Amino acid sequence: MRPLQFHRPINATTCVLGGCLLVHRSEELQQDDDVLAQWPDGTGHIVLKRYGESETQSILTTGSKCPEQRDTDQTVFRLIHDAGDASAVWALGTDTICKIKERTEHVCSEADIITFVRKHFPSIPLPEVLYTYDDHQDCTVMFLARVHGETLRDAWTKLTQAQQNSTWDQIAEYCTTMAGLTSDTLCGVGGTYAMEPYLYAADKSPFEPLTVLQAQSLFNKYSPPEMEPPKIKDFHFYHPDLGPGNIIVSNGAIKAIIDWESAGFYPQFWIATKPSVSPGLNFHPVIDGVQEYEWRKGLKERLQSVGYQASRVVQQQSIASSASHRHESMLRPTRVLHAAEWSKTLHLPKSTFPPRPLAADRPRLLQQCTDDLYAWQAAHRPASKPFVLHDGPPYANGSLHIGHSLNKILKDIICRFQLSQGKRVHYVPGWDCHGLPIEVKALQALGEGQHGDHRKLSPVDIRKAAAKLAEKTIKEQKKGFREWAVMGDWDNSYKTMDKAFEVRQLRVFKSLVEKGLIYRQHKPVYWSPSSGTALAEAELEYDEQHESLAAYIGFRLTTVPAALQAMFEKCNGALYALIWTTTPWTIPSNSAIAVHKDLDYSIIRPGPDGPYFIVATDRIDDVIRITEMEGVEIVASGIRGSDLAEVTRYVPSLVNAGKTEQPVIHADFVSAGSGTGVVHCAAGHGFDDYNVCIARGIEAIAPVDEVGRFTRASHGGLPESLEGQEVLDGGSEAVLQHLMALNAGHQPLDWQVVGLHKYRHKYPIDWRTKQPVIIRATAQWFADVGVVKDAAMRALQDVKFIPESGRSRLESFISGRSQWCISRQRAWGVPIPALYRVSEDGTEEAVMTPATLEHIIGVIEARGINAWWTDAVDDSAWIPADLPQGVYIRGKDTMDVWFDSGTTWAQLPGAFSGSPPSDVVLEGTDQHRGWFQSSLLTYVANQDSSSATSAVHAPYKTLLTHGFTLDQEGRKMSKSLGNVISPSQIMDGSLLPPLKLKKKQQAQPNGFPAYDAMGADALRLWVASSDYTRDVVIGEPVLKAVTGTLHKLRVTLKWLLGVLSDVSPSTTLPNLSPTSPTLQQHLPEAIALHRLRATTQYIHAAYSTHEPFKVAQFLARYVNHDLSAQWFEAAKDPLYAGTDTERRAAQKVCYEVLQELLAALAPITPLMVQETLSHMPDGLRQLLEQNGHDPFHRVWKPTLDDVSPVLSLSNGGFALSTVAAALETIHAQVRTLQEAARVDKRIGSGLECRVVLSVSPGAPNSRTSSEHTEHNAEALAVHHMLSDVQASGSGLEKVFVVSDVEVRLTSDSLHAAEGQVATGADEKDDAWQYVATVPVSLTDFSSRSAEESGGPIIVRVAVEKARQGKCPRCWQYKVTQPEVKADTLCARCEKVVA
Repeated sequence: MRPLQFHRPINATTCVLGGCLLVHRSEELQQDDDVLAQWPDGTGHIVLKRYGESETQSILTTGSKCPEQRDTDQTVFRLIHDAGDASAVWALGTDTICKIKERTEHVCSEADIITFVRKHFPSIPLPEVLYTYDDHQDCTVMFLARVHGETLRDAWTKLTQAQQNSTWDQIAEYCTTMAGLTSDTLCGVGGTYAMEPYLYAADKSPFEPLTVLQAQSLFNKYSPPEMEPPKIKDFHFYHPDLGPGNIIVSNGAIKAIIDWESAGFYPQFWIATKPSVSPGLNFHPVIDGVQEYEWRKGLKERLQSVGYQASRVVQQQSIASSASHRHESMLRPTRVLHAAEWSKTLHLPKSTFPPRPLAADRPRLLQQCTDDLYAWQAAHRPASKPFVLHDGPPYANGSLHIGHSLNKILKDIICRFQLSQGKRVHYVPGWDCHGLPIEVKALQALGEGQHGDHRKLSPVDIRKAAAKLAEKTIKEQKKGFREWAVMGDWDNSYKTMDKAFEVRQLRVFKSLVEKGLIYRQHKPVYWSPSSGTALAEAELEYDEQHESLAAYIGFRLTTVPAALQAMFEKCNGALYALIWTTTPWTIPSNSAIAVHKDLDYSIIRPGPDGPYFIVATDRIDDVIRITEMEGVEIVASGIRGSDLAEVTRYVPSLVNAGKTEQPVIHADFVSAGSGTGVVHCAAGHGFDDYNVCIARGIEAIAPVDEVGRFTRASHGGLPESLEGQEVLDGGSEAVLQHLMALNAGHQPLDWQVVGLHKYRHKYPIDWRTKQPVIIRATAQWFADVGVVKDAAMRALQDVKFIPESGRSRLESFISGRSQWCISRQRAWGVPIPALYRVSEDGTEEAVMTPATLEHIIGVIEARGINAWWTDAVDDSAWIPADLPQGVYIRGKDTMDVWFDSGTTWAQLPGAFSGSPPSDVVLEGTDQHRGWFQSSLLTYVANQDSSSATSAVHAPYKTLLTHGFTLDQEGRKMSKSLGNVISPSQIMDGSLLPPLKLKKKQQAQPNGFPAYDAMGADALRLWVASSDYTRDVVIGEPVLKAVTGTLHKLRVTLKWLLGVLSDVSPSTTLPNLSPTSPTLQQHLPEAIALHRLRATTQYIHAAYSTHEPFKVAQFLARYVNHDLSAQWFEAAKDPLYAGTDTERRAAQKVCYEVLQELLAALAPITPLMVQETLSHMPDGLRQLLEQNGHDPFHRVWKPTLDDVSPVLSLSNGGFALSTVAAALETIHAQVRTLQEAARVDKRIGSGLECRVVLSVSPGAPNSRTSSEHTEHNAEALAVHHMLSDVQASGSGLEKVFVVSDVEVRLTSDSLHAAEGQVATGADEKDDAWQYVATVPVSLTDFSSRSAEESGGPIIVRVAVEKARQGKCPRCWQYKVTQPEVKADTLCARCEKVVA
């Protein structure tokens, strides 16, 4: 049988998570069958089926469905063998191996499995067997190994050594420990077949439903990525004894139902046992396989007959071992069900806030929190407090990408925070509409090739196409920006192609002309053959791996210094100056040869018959090595460069038809660091070459046209054979071949091509086309940067840079510039408003004065800028009347697009007031060479900077720079790599695994999968969470964390809305200010408010320093640690079951938390905040507005305590911060001990235990008498503090969320080390205790430090079983006589219910 060709690999994950491999005939395929491969003869298919279907009695159904299936062993394992993965064999599990081996027992040992694999797969490495246990433990091992990796083995070994007969509950608790979770939040991963994670939550007081967010978050964190998440339903406050179906149960209370059946997995029937026996789920009512059918059939009747209720009974796969006596132990009277009746007396949270944003609400919410809000603040915030964020305009030439979202959302977060500080925000978005990128794309749309051949179309046609493209792109981008909830003056957004903007730009240009900063000159510039235009330095990138053809070429000398005359005659005319060049194509433009006056030179000769070469003495070895010269002799040495310069002459360049000799000159840039120490100078193709040649009156020759081809149009002396040859594509080779051809048959030779080699080096490329550029001498317009750069550097001294490294980066760009080529030879842009007077011989003389500019600007204001191209050439309207008579034409050059965007500051309020018009600018790090620089130069140039002491300003006060966006592997995003992420993918959730819909849920009408679409808030939270000062990574792991945080925030807001649903302006909430005399009576509330105030101060400070990523960190930590794990746990009892006084105090804190949380979230997630307001009960909304706490309209300042909060207790005042720190230290140890008790099945809920705190002054030991006295005072202070808190209205049990706390002062020495756990439980007795010690310090009670007074006080913490009965209403163990009645309430609940 030929191997199967699977559509995708079959491996352990496929088998463990997928279910069964079944062979189906083609006609038997169902619509939802997952076909993995076709059977070799085409009669059937290999189909992945799910557990729970009719064929699942064996892992792989074989036999009659395909004729090839004769031998079960061979066929089954041939499938896996062909997949080539031993782990897949292991993943099939013991059930299949047993069935094939015809064993009657259900469990295979480790030896059985290894023997079986060796027998059938001798060529495959053995799978690693970590541990085997009955009931498909092998599959669980594979699942856990996938989750926890290599660290599993040692921990599993320890587990099995300690618990040889581990139950499933113990295994699940072990998983909890491995996962690093605690029962205070969520814990547990495990389960039969490793497909049904065992999720359990420790009970709280009062009980807390396991929320959808919590269960899904745990599942996403610990399940393999291939595993689809379940749909989970909240199931609030239902308290039966029986937990049917796949249910999350804690202490008998159902927390959530996981509908695994709709997810395609085999449903299990789990029953919750008595709380004292098992606080979590007890797996599998044990059923004998023979009795299974009858047991299922009669279960409901049997349970109902003894008073039980069951919501459903589902199929349970048989378990071999029989222990039916466990059935009866799980059945308990229905009297406990009366607890459900008490729920009517509880104040349960009620809120309509949805788990994720509703698409139907999005337009309304967007309108309210963006356009409406911007209009409101423009009308109500004082004009005397402006905040201006100047928007660096993005190019209007493409779809939005993830970099756009990083940029625009960061700006919006800053603006929204400034609005919350009472300022009137001025944020006008804009677009950069001109320039080559848009022109090229428009030409491509017209079918003009990859880089757009602009020569085939008229400027008018090009401008129409480019304008149309820009308008279309702006419309699309604006729609996207607004969907991200970016707030701004969108109706008045600016475009650099608007006439008003263009006129302002021309007036800035006129100002530079008036200062003499604009000039025209024929000189070398960077030229892009691929773009057909000159480029500024800021428009270049560099290819670090560019490869050039380098050449060593000898130029024959014709005249030498007198000192070398004898040698020259000896050489018989064969003496050459040997140059090295990486651009041989510039040889036709050779203007001179340069040496350095201070270098030593030598004459070498390769062989007795070879020519003679002059090279720098220090370069001889490298020249010989690279050119591979043989028999080299140094004929003469000690020749100074100063002897050669200005005297020596050589054969002229190729374009010099008159054969006039050319000079050897001195140049400072010549060195002995590379080459030969003799440099070929082409004044038309090099900046240094031009400067040294022009000083000597040597003309700059550049016989290259605008597309980078040799041309004789401007230099007739160019050899005809080179005409039309591209200089960058074979130009060097063509020149070298021409040189060698010229020398054929001639003696002496004019040139010697001595050697060629490939040379890899850094080379400039066009940053738009990514193609190499050249240096080419043409007539261009320049801005004299050298005149203003010192003033620009002074202006930067007052600018704040974030990060600070941006300062040196921008300064390096400014200091390195002396000129700015501002002219471009393209049609789409603002014209350089120059007139040219045409003489009789056809030469053109540029005319540009302030008067001509003012005249031209006036015509543009009247006719529009397109008239510059559409009006007749001889239209006299453009010619000022006072110009001398003559023929004038309009120029064709346009301005550099960086000059366009560099003048955007001119539209800001106060642009010409003499102070920075913008408070903040924020762009990518690439804008140091672009917009940041051009804005600075044009703004400074418009100021009076003539004196070194003149006061000059930058156009911005604060300059922020963000990095680039990278994929999760740290690569830049590009279409070629296929790693481009669209912002819409983050908003619709499609970058994350799809949601698994329940059967009852309606599928997508188009059949597409449903995703966890969290909208713009997900995108914004990702931006806020990213440290923008460096490159930002984005990928599935990051987005999962962001989505999880967003869900956590939504659940938090929903709960707060729920517990505050009855609060209104008429509600009396207590005064919990730091000076309140009753502060000690509400200690949990006081601590919660103290932490809230500290957090809001941190958050406010981070916003103020433009660090939203720190805001996101503070918020996440606060919500998860301070709220969810601490305050919410402590608050649920008073909120749900407490007295009116207790409840109102807790609501006071919740109100403060809500209003501060909304204020902190408003800049980052405005949609979620607006949605929260829309679901807020009317009374609560009125209270929020009455108190001035509306998150969008308020002036948000952190709440500061006027005085340090002090608890007034019996023995004096205790600083609240000190008390809070001490109690948090103790509480952490209490939680650790509780977790140990849970592992040992002592408790489920923290309310099932009590805490005993023992404080001892301790023995003197080695302390001096004074030290011992000091230490005793400290110990007594700790004891008094704990005792007073316990005796106050708060009680330590409310802080620790336990049923009782006892504080003792003992004379015994506490020897246990910190964190050490000791148990004193008798297995035959109900009494048990878990003990540890913890250091506590109240250093503010002593004039000396803790170290000076003998170190911190050791407090002994003991967690033991609660001594009283459980209250069925609040679940606290405070019923003094539980034996009287099963449903007896505690005293507090009796009072409340009465």
